[in-house]
Amino acid sequence: MRKTTFCIWAALSLLASAQPAPLDSSGVYDKLWVQTSADYRAHCLQTYGWATRSLRERASLEGRRDARSRLVETTNVQERPLAVIMDLDDTVIDMSVYRTFLYAMQRDFELETWNSFLSYQAEHAEACRSVPGAIEFIAEAERLGYTVFFISNRTEATRPQAIRVLEKLGINTKDLDQRLMLDVGAEEDARQARALMARLGITESSVEGQALLRAQSRKERRRLQVSLEYRPVAFIGDDLGDFLSFVPEAGASPEKVLQARYQAVAEERERLGRQYFILPNPMYGNWSPGSTLPKEGAAKYLRDDGFLEYYKSQHPR
Repeated sequence: MRKTTFCIWAALSLLASAQPAPLDSSGVYDKLWVQTSADYRAHCLQTYGWATRSLRERASLEGRRDARSRLVETTNVQERPLAVIMDLDDTVIDMSVYRTFLYAMQRDFELETWNSFLSYQAEHAEACRSVPGAIEFIAEAERLGYTVFFISNRTEATRPQAIRVLEKLGINTKDLDQRLMLDVGAEEDARQARALMARLGITESSVEGQALLRAQSRKERRRLQVSLEYRPVAFIGDDLGDFLSFVPEAGASPEKVLQARYQAVAEERERLGRQYFILPNPMYGNWSPGSTLPKEGAAKYLRDDGFLEYYKSQHPR
């Protein structure tokens, strides 16, 4: 992987230090792109098309179903049912309207407004929109015999709203209580993770233990729970954390964290488009200021590769 360098603009750095941290909702292009562009739709359909072809190919190789009509692996002595693991927000359910609200109100993400929107969405059909290609993909995966799990960082308290929206979208909700795995909170998640580690003989200091306890997305414990009874063969999401268990180094600089994330992608590149399928999301995520990048002064991480100074030297005022 090529080494990435950051060219910090002196003028931009001064500007960034003089201004308050940008809101999550600042800017309109990202939301316009998601809500209006045919390009966004094409990206999503392309990703779900790749995922569908991958599942069909796998199904043709496995080809055996158990008594519950679930497709099972035949290349492993365990013969576990095959599963697909999906994120929910902006992977299955289009949540860009909430970002429009933040933009209109000039506010940051807040749990109070988020939960209010989830309740509104569950009761208003016009706010229930799916990501292009998602519904067709889920239906085809289930037709082929895969069990579809949804792992989301929505809180457990919002489970009824999630189920109502999925129902309104026409998505199969049979056995959904087992297949919809929501966030139980950091403390309870850590408790359940440690119980799993004790059961499986995983030490806290091991790579697996650190992923279970400290991964950026906090989804690893739930993925492991699925894999105890199923064989996940495809992961779909709009963030690397939906399939990679990235554990940031304590006290690492943003530059070092960025490089580590690039390296993680490089190491998993053979699985991208085969087992890992990522959807575009320019609105928010672990990449955004306040997560990987600092909330304040994030503009200094923009590159211009020296063009700003060159242009100024060629066009003096």
